[in-house]
Amino acid sequence: MGTANAPRPLGGRTRRITGQACARPGVDPELFFHPDGERGPAKHRRDGAAIAVCATCDPTVRLACLREALSGGDIVGVWGGTTEEERRDILRRQEAKAS
Repeated sequence: MGTANAPRPLGGRTRRITGQACARPGVDPELFFHPDGERGPAKHRRDGAAIAVCATCDPTVRLACLREALSGGDIVGVWGGTTEEERRDILRRQEAKAS
């Protein structure tokens, strides 16, 4: 593994590794990303498997991971136990609340 917070290329994408479940030994970081064009049942299975790994992580780490994704803009895949769609909903609610 690289240094904490160092960008790490994964399948043509970059993800910062800050101690979240995907950085743990024995967990394939690719689980947290969708291959281009993956949709439907395959995407839901991958999301479910990634979220299950997130559920085993310390809640403080999960929250830090989620915060990083929410502040990072266009972040793909599962972060902090949430899908891209769930994070978009969180951001919409935050924007509505701030208005």
